[in-house]
Amino acid sequence: MQNDTDLNALARQLTQVGSLGLLKLVISSFHIVLIIICIPLFIRERKQPMIKHRSWTINILGCVTTTTCIAVDAVSAMPNWLSYENRRIGLVIQSLCYITPLCCFLPTYLRHYFLLQLPVLQTKLLDYDTMVDPEKYKIHSRALIQTKFLSSELGAWTFFLINSIPCFIILLYFLSITNLDKMALGLPNPTDASTTYIGLAQLVVSGVFLLSYGPRSPKDNFQIMTQFYIVTALAIGVVLTSLIGIVSGNSNVIKICHIFSAVLVFLTVSVDLIIPLQFLLTNKRYKLSPIRLSTGALKKRSVKKPGHSMRVQVNLSQENALSNGISSGEGATSEGSRSVKSQSSCAGKVANFSVPKILADPILYDAFCVYLAREFSMESLLFIEAVRWYKKQITASPTRDNIIALSEKIHNEFIAPNSVNEVNLPKKDVMRLDRELQSILEGESSLASTLAVYDQAAAHIEQMLTLNHLRKFVASSIFREATEAK
Repeated sequence: MQNDTDLNALARQLTQVGSLGLLKLVISSFHIVLIIICIPLFIRERKQPMIKHRSWTINILGCVTTTTCIAVDAVSAMPNWLSYENRRIGLVIQSLCYITPLCCFLPTYLRHYFLLQLPVLQTKLLDYDTMVDPEKYKIHSRALIQTKFLSSELGAWTFFLINSIPCFIILLYFLSITNLDKMALGLPNPTDASTTYIGLAQLVVSGVFLLSYGPRSPKDNFQIMTQFYIVTALAIGVVLTSLIGIVSGNSNVIKICHIFSAVLVFLTVSVDLIIPLQFLLTNKRYKLSPIRLSTGALKKRSVKKPGHSMRVQVNLSQENALSNGISSGEGATSEGSRSVKSQSSCAGKVANFSVPKILADPILYDAFCVYLAREFSMESLLFIEAVRWYKKQITASPTRDNIIALSEKIHNEFIAPNSVNEVNLPKKDVMRLDRELQSILEGESSLASTLAVYDQAAAHIEQMLTLNHLRKFVASSIFREATEAK
């Protein structure tokens, strides 16, 4: 008891807790500015692959809590900035914010792993035997639904809660038995030891899992795996320097470890935010010579229905995409670094190929499947194939029950909100589909109209494939290898 009293008296005499307050203040201020810039951009561009595939909400949580930990540490290390009671609160906040980002690594990697499995399962649905076998299709669809959830942001949060709750329980226990005055004085205590060991365990498990699937994963276009490797290595460095400081007990070693730890934390958060941010700001994957589609070409790509004058509409954002250029994939570089000759060559290649021509060629079809799987865009091709299958089945058996069964399957799998293979159709097209399907089911439409009910939607998806993927596919090594093999 006397010892605790002495510790309390010493802790109350302190004007600051820790050191390097100014350095940590600068680091936290920089991170706060970076987070303020990134959060609105990430929210606006959350559907872009370079954001969506990084579990951006979990990443933001990790960066915010890391920055909070540094900021509280910085304020505590400034002389006379905090009272004794506030410093004790700050130590608890630091401990909680230290553990939180370390619990974000494994959920992010698990979600990314299942995201890579998603196109594998989607590709299996293109298999003819699977399409004609209801049981086999049902099994693959069930697996696809599970993988879709596990590869979503909600899945990442589920992983996070499962992973973090036990860690928080352990940490809260050690906080309850720790004399916070020891923490303030920099003396060995259970909480500091537990946060270090929990963090090390989290990073070791995350690193092992990352290495188990990372080297075998397909090459991505947005340096996702590169970011994961760098951030994990830097975070392990942070925890190891903290561990060295705890084990050594030497004041000079502890000071050096604090400096290294602060720098490594700065680099970790910076890399985690700047890599996706630079894709949004420079947009370098989207700078190629434009695809120029004439009005005649657009009319040829549209699908005409009896009684309807159908036209593929290109909205303002799509027109901008045509004038500014399309994402390039593996072979993309900035406009400044691409010669006029190579631009003309690429434009010539694109002019010689269209989505229907690619889908009609078995070799290019297989290559296009591989490419779309890497781009996580298999649902577009699955929808086009589902429409083809619908026409084939209705032509063979144009019964009301068959129309209902096939239409419900397409709606539930591709058109309904949050469906397993949801395609990006305008709301007006979805509403039109609902009206026309209702008319068909009431027996008010001809067989030709029944067969053509999904044509406009399929034409829209085909146009989106042309706008968003055709140039990237033609510029990719997958396309080159496929054409060389022919």
